[in-house]
Amino acid sequence: MGSFEDHMRYGVAAYVVAVALAGVLTAYLFAEGVVGNGGLALAVGGAVLGFPFAVAGAGFPDIDHHAAKPHRFFRRWLSVIAASVGGYVLFASGVAVEAGATTAAAVEADAPEPVVGGAVAAVGAVGLGATAFVGVGILKPRHRGITHTLRAGFVVAGIVGVAVGYGVYVFVPSAAFFAGGVASTAFFVGFLSHLQCDGLLFGILPDAMG
Repeated sequence: MGSFEDHMRYGVAAYVVAVALAGVLTAYLFAEGVVGNGGLALAVGGAVLGFPFAVAGAGFPDIDHHAAKPHRFFRRWLSVIAASVGGYVLFASGVAVEAGATTAAAVEADAPEPVVGGAVAAVGAVGLGATAFVGVGILKPRHRGITHTLRAGFVVAGIVGVAVGYGVYVFVPSAAFFAGGVASTAFFVGFLSHLQCDGLLFGILPDAMG
């Protein structure tokens, strides 16, 4: 099993190779007049955009190991995201305000609904964050299990691509498909580098193809 630093080195190396191959193809297409200056600019932009996703992919499989940095990072930030999104939804939907008003009326407290609703949303957010934190620890699969399979790589890379594409679509619709494709591909390249670093890739490929 490679260390976190080993996986990062493998991920960067794999991404550099992938970018170099894509660069050769782009240069050939440019020379043939298939792509213009805009295509070259997209290639450079894609190379820059994809780098952090390749690094993320290189670390991702080890979210199944309690002592690994990716697991700790994933667990911490999933809790923060769950708390933030949950608190916002509780408050914006009016559920927290309504629950707060009901509670305030029951104890005969006189407080503005937004204040009470905000307090209820905050309590709910903390609860959701704590639940996510504990849940990741309980539901964590065994090490080198499902997160170290090509199936997981395909699925997560697809989710990453859709999420990035949707996020970009909100601001620049015309670039959504490109950005999602780059993010998804870069993540998968990093993911494969992790399997190779662990000595698993060439044992998995024959099984996946046969």
